[in-house]
Amino acid sequence: FGVDFFRMSDHGGHRRAGSGSPPWTREGVVGDGDVYAFGDEDHPPARQVPEDPGQPETREPREWRKQWDPEDLGGGVGGLPPADPEPRSDALPSGQQKSWEVSRPVPPNHPSMVQYDAGRHPRHEDEDRQRQLAVAEPKDNAIVAPKTPASYAPNKELIKAEAAATQMATKMRTGEWRTLYDEMGVRHRDFFQDLRRHRDREKGTVATGPVWKHLATQAKNLAADFDLPGILEAIKLFASVRFQDYDLYLRLIGEVPRYVTSAQPLQLIQLLRLLARMRLRERNYVDMIGAHLRQSFRSVRLNDVVAPRYLVKAANAFAELDVRSNPKAVEAFLTHVEHRIGEFDAAALCKFSAIFVIDFMGASLRKAFLQRCAEAQAGFQGELDECRNIAAVEFALRKENHSVVAGMQPWVKRYLEKLKQHCSFDGWGAVSLPKAASTRDELEQVAALAHKHQVNPVSGQSKRSVDIFSSNLHRDVSSCLSYLGITHENGVESGPFLLDIVAQDMAQAHKKIIYEINAPHHFYEGTEQLTAERKFRQRLLARLGHKLHHVNAHQWSQLSPASRITFLLRIQDEATKANIQLAPLSSPTRAPGLKSIGVPRTPRQRLALQQAGTAVRA
Repeated sequence: FGVDFFRMSDHGGHRRAGSGSPPWTREGVVGDGDVYAFGDEDHPPARQVPEDPGQPETREPREWRKQWDPEDLGGGVGGLPPADPEPRSDALPSGQQKSWEVSRPVPPNHPSMVQYDAGRHPRHEDEDRQRQLAVAEPKDNAIVAPKTPASYAPNKELIKAEAAATQMATKMRTGEWRTLYDEMGVRHRDFFQDLRRHRDREKGTVATGPVWKHLATQAKNLAADFDLPGILEAIKLFASVRFQDYDLYLRLIGEVPRYVTSAQPLQLIQLLRLLARMRLRERNYVDMIGAHLRQSFRSVRLNDVVAPRYLVKAANAFAELDVRSNPKAVEAFLTHVEHRIGEFDAAALCKFSAIFVIDFMGASLRKAFLQRCAEAQAGFQGELDECRNIAAVEFALRKENHSVVAGMQPWVKRYLEKLKQHCSFDGWGAVSLPKAASTRDELEQVAALAHKHQVNPVSGQSKRSVDIFSSNLHRDVSSCLSYLGITHENGVESGPFLLDIVAQDMAQAHKKIIYEINAPHHFYEGTEQLTAERKFRQRLLARLGHKLHHVNAHQWSQLSPASRITFLLRIQDEATKANIQLAPLSSPTRAPGLKSIGVPRTPRQRLALQQAGTAVRA
């Protein structure tokens, strides 16, 4: 029953007046405070617990109870002491009822004693606490400080709460108290909760629909009351689902100049990255961010604030926006990167975009970058798809900056040659994919590219018929070409890039017509200007000798289905005519019966070749 002593007997005794305790109760206060253990209605217990713990008990316990240590819970079942080894006789004196007692008392700290302890009177708890807080007797005339148990140690949080309540009460009496409830703060909280919930549902896709339009309207109305962290979070959440609303982003970043003077460098870098992600090429804001970053670069201990990986993100954002109207800010940033070039490891060096390395870096910084790449063996530490940027850098250096490579040390040249062989290992692992509209489209491109290069076990050839699309506009153009019966392929490797559409010339089968599909996300927001990444790609493809025929989104969207067919036929006809005109210069063609004259060297030979070409066209 969870007691340390239990007895049923017919001993004499009387019940004290005023107890009011029901029969078979646990320990309670009876009368003027005497504590009884257990008893029935007419038989009080034989043992009383004195108030002073120093006094001896009225009943002498057995010998084994004297030897048993309550702290030692071993030796018995459930933490109880071992059973009484002494046999007990059931024979009782005549005239007395049978009595029995439990030979296994429960220790005070046993879990079954919780209710027993909870029935004590509060006065006894206060007395126990006072005795525990009492000062111990000094030994050898030494002053002993009072020992406070851990359970009765002062609660610091409670003390702080009481102090805050007292301070608030004082302010309320003096009229200085102001409520912390803010109606606008509740609106901000509800707005961000809704925005985060819908963003988690549609993350990785392009968000559309009335719900997002409603959230955009709310953001425009609340933009004036946002602080800088709130502005950055709102732009980030909308940008993560590629929500297209130019006025929304202008409304949000229009509040940035109020906080830019007190902004931290990491906040400025985050804002710059968000502008690059949404292709918001706002020169004034980019120059403003660059100017304040320049001031931060001059401050001390900036190395502890901006980690190298954030410098990589800022560099890629500057290159993507392609804003150089503030040359001092760009020069200060490049100088800072060159000063800390030794802090970048192999993984960070592979993250630098080829646009920043080729177009933004100066000669000294580009040389230091290549030396650091060779020292860290960038591109050989991780997966092959992590080499896409560094592979594009190596390709651009060979095609456009050959003098830079020629002036490098021999060990750097060997590194670039080994990197070239490593990137062409499987033919597709280090290919730079066209920028996709969403994360889901990018994953589809990677899967299609891997599937395209799988080798057929029967024929031993790769599956070249697999299409790789960069956008919905790319799919529309491919469907129209298929409707016209023009043989074409989507996603053809050329150097470190993928050509969008390679169609067959209807007049000359050995000639190809290359379509470059410029989707809406390939232009800066609110403009018809191609992004820096798209220009860089088309420039290098031109270095490979490809003539690109552009299909722009703003032109395609204004055409009807019939007009789109006519538009593609016009491009196909113009490309065919251009290929025929270039045929004599690129691949000399001789009419039937004419002797091959090889490469034209004299005016007579050139005239004969032109006449042969005219006969073939006729």
